[in-house]
Order: sequence, then structure tokens, then C-alpha cells
Amino acid sequence: MELLKVDTEVSITLNDLTDLIGVEHNKAMKKVEELAIEPSFGTLAKIATVYNDKGQTIQTYLLNKKQAIAVGARLNNSLLMMVINKMEELE
Repeated sequence: MELLKVDTEVSITLNDLTDLIGVEHNKAMKKVEELAIEPSFGTLAKIATVYNDKGQTIQTYLLNKKQAIAVGARLNNSLLMMVINKMEELE
């Protein structure tokens, strides 16, 4: 899992988040886009990330801590605490 700091803020890719909570990435992309309609969700950054050992890339979102927690809660409520714990580790 790649740990990123953007402007001193801890961030995680949606791809890493979906791997962590066991959710299909494509479905998660749609949920994130739904959440992003709400202005309080903040700005989304779409990036390309390598997803396998062959160097293939996919489009995903770069999420800050608040966004990652919101997405994790929306995608899999039973694993919300796992997401919170992981984001705290990254800080």
C-alpha cells in the first residue's frame, strides 16, 4: 500500500482503500462520485495508479482522511473502524 502525503495531509488512493475493505473498485468509484455531489465532501483528485505487477494502471481517486472515512463508512459500515485505524496509522 502506497502512503502519500499531499500538502502535509495524509492521503490514500481509493484503490488502496477498496483493497483494504474488500470492495470492488469500479462500484466504489461510482459511490465516491455520488458522495462528491455534496459540497462538504471536498474536491476530488483523479489520478492514475499502478495496480498490478505488470505495471498496468487504472484511474482512481486520491482521498484525504475525511473523504476516506466517509467513503469507507458508505461502502462497508462494518469495516468503518478499520478505515479509521488505518488512516490514524498513516498520520
